[in-house]
Amino acid sequence: MSRAVELPCTAPKLILVLGLRKGEVLGSRWSDVMLDRGVVLIEQQLQRVRRRLLQSQVQTDASESVLPLPDMCRTVLVLRQKSRDAHTLAARELWTESDLGFTTKCGTPIEPRNFNRRFKFRCE
Repeated sequence: MSRAVELPCTAPKLILVLGLRKGEVLGSRWSDVMLDRGVVLIEQQLQRVRRRLLQSQVQTDASESVLPLPDMCRTVLVLRQKSRDAHTLAARELWTESDLGFTTKCGTPIEPRNFNRRFKFRCE
């Protein structure tokens, strides 16, 4: 099975609508998304530092926040959950379980540079 990156359309929408940074979206966790309350907690990010992919706290206390989820964001997050469930079934034993909201088709974190490439490709 390919470990190719599928750039979910959800991630760019969250960046644009909520004003999130790429690392905040890639580091977001399902446990921080409260669809029933219509909010998302932003407290960690995913970054490549010195050749290592790290999940870390957001840079400043001001960056850590609870944001309201507009209806459009709630809808695309529900679709993202369904997509993740389908990938989990398709990958079977190759699936790497994590709480990350955005992963490859095998459940591993999305490489920030791959995200940039796919986003640029979609914009062209």
